[in-house]
Amino acid sequence: MKTFIQKLGKSLMGPLSIIVAAGLLLGLASTLQNPNVFGNVLQDVAFVNNFVSLVNALAGALFGLLPILFCMSVAQGMSREDREVATFASIIGFALFHTTIRFFLSLKGITADTVSIDYLMGQGYSLLEATQQNAAYDTVMGIFTYRMSIFGGIIVGLWTAMIHNRFHETQLPVAFSFFSGKRFVPIMMVVTIPFLGLLMFFVWPVFNVIINGFGHLLASAGAFGTFIYGFLERLLIPTGLHHILNQLIRFTPIGGTAEIDGQQVSGALNIFNTLLMQQNPDMDVMRQATRFLTQGTHPFMVFGLPAACYAMYKTAYPQNREKAKGILLAAGLTSFFTGITEPIEFSFIFISPLLWVFHAFMAGTSFLINTFLGVCIGNAGGGLVDLMLFGVLRGPQTKWILNVAVGLVYAVIYYNVFKWAIVKFNIKTPGREDESDAVDYNEEITELGAAIMEALGGKENIVEIDNCISRLRLILKDSAKVNEKALKATGSLGLIRINEENVQVVYGAKVEKAAAELKRAVKKAGGSAAEKHAGFEAPVAGTLIPITEVKDTAFSQKMVGDGFAIIPESDTVYAPWSGTVAACFETNHAVGIVTENGDEVLIHIGIDTVKLKGEGFKAFVKQGQKVKQGEKLITFDRELIQSKGFDPVVILIFPNKAVNVNAAHQNLKEHQGIDVKIN
Repeated sequence: MKTFIQKLGKSLMGPLSIIVAAGLLLGLASTLQNPNVFGNVLQDVAFVNNFVSLVNALAGALFGLLPILFCMSVAQGMSREDREVATFASIIGFALFHTTIRFFLSLKGITADTVSIDYLMGQGYSLLEATQQNAAYDTVMGIFTYRMSIFGGIIVGLWTAMIHNRFHETQLPVAFSFFSGKRFVPIMMVVTIPFLGLLMFFVWPVFNVIINGFGHLLASAGAFGTFIYGFLERLLIPTGLHHILNQLIRFTPIGGTAEIDGQQVSGALNIFNTLLMQQNPDMDVMRQATRFLTQGTHPFMVFGLPAACYAMYKTAYPQNREKAKGILLAAGLTSFFTGITEPIEFSFIFISPLLWVFHAFMAGTSFLINTFLGVCIGNAGGGLVDLMLFGVLRGPQTKWILNVAVGLVYAVIYYNVFKWAIVKFNIKTPGREDESDAVDYNEEITELGAAIMEALGGKENIVEIDNCISRLRLILKDSAKVNEKALKATGSLGLIRINEENVQVVYGAKVEKAAAELKRAVKKAGGSAAEKHAGFEAPVAGTLIPITEVKDTAFSQKMVGDGFAIIPESDTVYAPWSGTVAACFETNHAVGIVTENGDEVLIHIGIDTVKLKGEGFKAFVKQGQKVKQGEKLITFDRELIQSKGFDPVVILIFPNKAVNVNAAHQNLKEHQGIDVKIN
């Protein structure tokens, strides 16, 4: 269950970078329209007005795509392999899911026309009642359906991942083999998604009441509700569950609902961005949204945590101070400019629960104070860039000066509390480690990926590598094999052990490089594909020829895939690599094998030999059977085949191009009858 929640939290982060980028563009466009910044100088400049209109149109389109973006992101993130297939299937599922709901709504006489405000008021509803009734429905991708916001996308994404993980390796009978494997996933989505749509047709109205109830509860809690959010959001940082909390606040009714230009908008960040597209936004409505956004994070991200870094530097042992300065300076500047705080937080969260709770309390208090002060600064970053673009440049109406004043006080508090606690309780922050645990923070790791891989217990211990904005998210065979000290030497700022298999390694802004280097190191350690598959052996002795010389158009023109062929000198076909028999034709003239890594090979004996209806062929394996490299698969009678007028050439097809066919062909050409070395 922990693994599921961790992966879901990471998957929900996918669309955020797009939305934050769109928000920055909206902030720039809003600044150009702001008379407090440029007066009326740009008001009649056609280029500026056109630019603002374009930005608003692009951002509006992106926000409208949020449900399907979350659907694709969740499907991709929750799938174990062949993720592009899951993403493709999720789009099909999303459209059919809402089409199913529309169908059952229409059976009840509920359509876009019958829930329009004008129609409902004509039926005797008051304006308020008509608006509330209309708000329960939406049109997504041109499909009238329930207003499910991103929940519809998340539900379909999870369903797609489940179907994909269950069926993407399914092998069908020979007659239907074309639809096997990855092609079977979209088919299963078409078959199963109507049942999910039917279920949600009945369940969603109840679920919607619960979600709106949470939203009303949070709204009725007033400023105290923002304290709870801010406190929990920081407290959940080590678990990664803060991502789920943030997305619920930003994109669902839990973060608030507002009517803007006659349209209902849900989610704090959605409301803020929608208002940014207006020349004269309602500041009271905007403040209701921004109370859950970056105005509450600036005091501790821009001011408090950098001050805490300075306190750690001042309390480091004199002989370690220069060594610790580099990592603390980088962490402080990262938080200051970008709002990425994990590099600092993981330097004290696990070694001092006191400072962790203090930090979470201060975060909640920051949200509370800024709500009381009426500050109005939004977006989802939290660093200086957001403060300038959505606070300072939008003018005094945002009350950014008060936000900065709170931040300056936070800097003093953080510095003094951290300095006192570190000295008082001898907290082992960077530069204060015992000599046996000391790490040279300036030591250059020339082979970063290899160093991380070894610290994680070696290539054999690594099952899956992924990352979010600040940490590696890993599935290992045994997390007990992780060498935390060795990880710290690679620049790691903290290690989170979720369970025996799942760990997270914090690298902050360097995480993309760390992930890429680790994947490269694991791939390099795995050797060539030949080593990975223990060599690809020629399935039959003979003379190698290019596939273009095979006397059959379907093969020679590579209609069924690339490969090569062998003019056989023996009558026995052996398994070229270990794997599972994916298909064994009833006529025994062809067999397909799939490795554990998903590489496929189809061995086809003869041209048009299917017409022999099995005569002259004998199979020693069956579909679904595990085989080892070199194991006998099929025997065939070359003389009989030739006497019947058929060519007995043995053709090898690689449907997924899992191998470098040209390199394999060349190697066989040089070493006929021995292993094919795959590059």
